[in-house]
Amino acid sequence: MITHSTLQFETAGSFLIVLVRGQASSHDSVPILKEILAACPAAKYTGVLVDVREQTGTLEAIDRYRNAESYGRYWPKELSVALVENAELCVQDYLFETVTSRYGVSARIFCDVKDALGWLRTREHRLQDAATA
Repeated sequence: MITHSTLQFETAGSFLIVLVRGQASSHDSVPILKEILAACPAAKYTGVLVDVREQTGTLEAIDRYRNAESYGRYWPKELSVALVENAELCVQDYLFETVTSRYGVSARIFCDVKDALGWLRTREHRLQDAATA
């Protein structure tokens, strides 16, 4: 059960956009992830943008690692995920990408929504090209 955050779901073409608001909490990471997965059957979307720019607070490094590991374990491998953080809080240490890639998940952190959507579109085109090859 999510205790510190609220989620809002929107659709943008073949992408699901998830706006996360509230207090960043290590206790909410897995429940948020599970609620997102319940809202997006893989057949309907090719990618998900999780926008946490409106969350307050930050996660400690160990909690960021656990969050990335949860995405790696639970996220469907055929569904790309872009996490958008506040520019001033955005940590470009590639922890999220490195941990999730060990599980075969295509995931990245961004500081800009346009960059995140561009990356998701690139991933979508690669999947389409692979399917037609």
